[in-house]
Amino acid sequence: MPTESSDPESLLAQALEHLSRQWMRTAAGWSDQARQDFEREYVEEFRMGVKRSTHAMRNVTALLKQIRKECSDN
Repeated sequence: MPTESSDPESLLAQALEHLSRQWMRTAAGWSDQARQDFEREYVEEFRMGVKRSTHAMRNVTALLKQIRKECSDN
């Protein structure tokens, strides 16, 4: 999996994209109800967790920038 950027948010997004591509490849050999159940229970839940984590990372980054700016102004 190539990395274009090394910031944590980008790495996480790239890893999720890699997972999504690999998961789609499994559809050729696994297309029953068990796969659908697995996707709903684990894969989609994981994707949502990554999205929530990415959102939280953005918020923390913005907060840290604000803190640095406010502390350097004094």
